[in-house]
Amino acid sequence: MATPPPLYPRQTPGRPPVPGGDMPRRRPPRADSNRLWLILGLSIIGIGLIACLVLYFLSDAFKGIHEYDDGLTKEKVIHEDRELEIEEIPAVETPVRAVTARTVSGEGTAGGSPITLDIDVDSDGNVTGTYWNVLYCLRFSVSGRQTPDGNIDAVLAVDDVTTPLNLTTSDMRHYRGTLGNARKPVSILLDTGHRNYESPVGSADNFTGHLSGQGMNRDFRMTLDELGYGWFWYPDQGYENRLEVRPASYAGKEYELCGYDGAVIATISIDTDGPEATGAMTDFSGKRFDITSFY
Repeated sequence: MATPPPLYPRQTPGRPPVPGGDMPRRRPPRADSNRLWLILGLSIIGIGLIACLVLYFLSDAFKGIHEYDDGLTKEKVIHEDRELEIEEIPAVETPVRAVTARTVSGEGTAGGSPITLDIDVDSDGNVTGTYWNVLYCLRFSVSGRQTPDGNIDAVLAVDDVTTPLNLTTSDMRHYRGTLGNARKPVSILLDTGHRNYESPVGSADNFTGHLSGQGMNRDFRMTLDELGYGWFWYPDQGYENRLEVRPASYAGKEYELCGYDGAVIATISIDTDGPEATGAMTDFSGKRFDITSFY
């Protein structure tokens, strides 16, 4: 009888020998179990991220941080779970300076020609009055405004023709500015009150004449002393708007008219050799005006 082969350790009779015998074997991990844990982990991470985002936005909403702009001072205000607190910044008030009602008048020059100005200013700053171009005897009505600083923006009008007059001052007396669209330079000294009506005085000889030509048609008066010095004026304006006269030659038949600044603005020549004295006035621009009826 044959002898059976030896059994391996722990080998079950009737079974082929297996290395390691009948020792229990571990089963490999199941793939389904690993996938489940992966899904569970990712879900937990996702839920955590979502919770963080929700908490962030909720905290910002409950904190209630907003910026406000008042549109003027550009101040930023933070509001955090409490009533809006806006710092009250007092408005800067610009003091309103009143215009003092007054009456002023004076003499000056505009573009080299003598002028006078008599105006009334009411408490609202409205300006009304009269402007004279003295040499040419042109009268303008004045209307406009004065600022509290004394500056004057006015319009001169005559025969439906208007021209602007703009004056500035630093002391309410000495004024400088411009006249017309050509912006002729203006300089004038204005003192309180209207100039009083005056009449010639003294022992000077009085002369009367008539100017015509270049749109001029005016009577004039002239007083001269024995040396040929005196005054020239138009009756339409009054003696207060007189211009200084001085001899231009020793012959005694030619005279100079001077503006308020002392500059010569015209010359007057008189011919007394004929039966009737005649002559001419020539202004500083060369315009000639005929003199008739001089006596």
